[in-house]
Amino acid sequence: MITRLLTDPNLVYLLFVASLWFMAIAITVPGTGIAEVLALIGAVGAVLLFTRLPTNWIAVIFIILGTLGILVLPFFFERFRLVAAGGLALQVAGSLFLFTGLSVSLLLIIVVAVGSLMYQHYVLKPAMETHRLKPAMWSDQPIIGEHGYVKSTIDPVGTVYVRGENWTARSDTPLAVGASVVVLAKEGLTLHVAAEKPKNHPEFDPDILENAD
Repeated sequence: MITRLLTDPNLVYLLFVASLWFMAIAITVPGTGIAEVLALIGAVGAVLLFTRLPTNWIAVIFIILGTLGILVLPFFFERFRLVAAGGLALQVAGSLFLFTGLSVSLLLIIVVAVGSLMYQHYVLKPAMETHRLKPAMWSDQPIIGEHGYVKSTIDPVGTVYVRGENWTARSDTPLAVGASVVVLAKEGLTLHVAAEKPKNHPEFDPDILENAD
């Protein structure tokens, strides 16, 4: 029973495509770790199973290029959306001729092709956009010196809005809602802030007025 499953062209094909899907998310949203491991396990498993079947290795290359063409390349070549259509054609062609003397279900090939398009649009694209817009609180960019304003009264702890995010904040002096602040330091996810000093205009500078007298 197990041997039959491991040599079922449809299951082997699905395992191979799944490994490519995980590879695609590992490329577009790097650093997760899980996707990379699953892609490696799936790819190694699929190659081992391919060796037990009359595999057309050129078709394997077609599927790899085609699937990644559908899932990954449109992110890097925004003006060349036709690359996805070319990738879809390669994926289908490779799927049709993946094995010699055996065949993958045509219905399964169609489902995988449509699924690849949906996976790119509804999974990879949102994941990549979320990764690009990662909240500032998790970024390594320095935040000291950034300006913002108080969202909830700080006395001594409250909330400030800085760099597009709400932060827990501390201040040595009470600060009312709406007060402009500048970030002095950051400890974990807590900012140490102070009231932003208003800029003096020359015509109202007391030193200038004193000298004028």
